[in-house]
Amino acid sequence: MSEQVRGLGPRLARTLLSAAVAGLPPDRAAWGRAMVAELDAVQPSGELMSWTVGSLGTVLGLRAWRWSTVIWLFFVAASIALLGFLDWSPSDIANQATMLALLLTAGCLGFALPGGRLATGLILGSAVALLHLSYLLLGVSLPYQPEPSGVPGAISLFVLVLPATVAAAVGGTVRRRASRRGA
Repeated sequence: MSEQVRGLGPRLARTLLSAAVAGLPPDRAAWGRAMVAELDAVQPSGELMSWTVGSLGTVLGLRAWRWSTVIWLFFVAASIALLGFLDWSPSDIANQATMLALLLTAGCLGFALPGGRLATGLILGSAVALLHLSYLLLGVSLPYQPEPSGVPGAISLFVLVLPATVAAAVGGTVRRRASRRGA
C-alpha cells in the first residue's frame, strides 16, 4: 500500500472529528480539541477508527440532545417546506423567489446556530434538488418544464449547495463576531 493511501485514514479521521467538534458549545470546546489532539497518540489504524467513531458518537450525541438543535431541525424542516412551496409555483419569478428564500433561510439559520452552518448549507442547498429527484421517482410532474429536464436537471440543482453554504457561513460568522464584541 502506498504511503499516500496509508496517510489518508488519519487525515480523514482528523477532518471528520474536527468538523464535528467545531460546532460544540463554548463550554465543551476544549474537550473537543483534546479529542482531536488525542488522535496523534492513537497509532494502529483499527484503534484510530475505533477512537474516531467513538469520539464522533459522543460529540454528535452531545449536540443532538440540545434544545437549540431541536429548534434548528424544526426551522430546517420549515425552510424546506417553504422552498418546496416556492419552487412548485409556475410564476416567472419563482426561481428568483426560491433563491432569495434559500439565501435568507440559510443565513438566518447559520446566524441562529453558528455551529450548524455547514449542515445548514448542505441540507438546504440540496433540498430543491432532492425534491426534484423525488418528483421524478414518484412520477409527479411539475407545473412548469424545468430546463434541463429529467435527472440531469434535478442533479444540476445541487449547485445550490454552494450559495446556501456561503449564506449560512456568513450568518454564522456575523453571529460569532457580534458575540465576541458583546463579551
